[in-house]
Amino acid sequence: MIGETITERKLRKRREWYARNKEREAERYVRDYLKHRKEHLARSRKYREDSPDKVKLAKQEYTISEKGKAAKLRDEAKYKASGGRAAAEKRRESRPISGARIAARKRWAARNKWYAAADRAQRRMLAKYPVSAADKVEMDGMYLFCNIFPGFEVDHIIPVKGKNVCGLHVLKNLQVIPRSENRRKGNSFCPAVAQLCA
Repeated sequence: MIGETITERKLRKRREWYARNKEREAERYVRDYLKHRKEHLARSRKYREDSPDKVKLAKQEYTISEKGKAAKLRDEAKYKASGGRAAAEKRRESRPISGARIAARKRWAARNKWYAAADRAQRRMLAKYPVSAADKVEMDGMYLFCNIFPGFEVDHIIPVKGKNVCGLHVLKNLQVIPRSENRRKGNSFCPAVAQLCA
């Protein structure tokens, strides 16, 4: 093309060539990867070991990107459709908890007495106040809304694990608010706001 630099012309021709030979290049790439697979894996492993911070940052960036969110939704839908969640729950119920696992739980509870006590209280409370099917559908709708619009989050008006209070995971205690507001609020509790929402 007229007015094109040598570098631009080379890039354009290369892109055109790749567009024409897409399948051939894909086959070549797979063939080369399989031929040098061990070297690729070793290089990747070394990079992950040498720079864990960069890898962690790259994963975080991918997770919050549109591509990452779409992949997560796709994976969740695939897992749900395959019956994976139901199968995992069934396996867990059918298999008794091993002695080693019970011992590990007891050690953890001994080291984290306050947290373990709060967790037990939370479980008792949730068992005492089950969520109705209609409320569950509405709650699922709130979470779905937040999945579609990433700038929002479902917030517990009275925090489930607050410093001085312990709220329930029920419809009356949930609200959809902007993510920034939810981050600012944290697990703090304001009785005046709770009165307004009651």
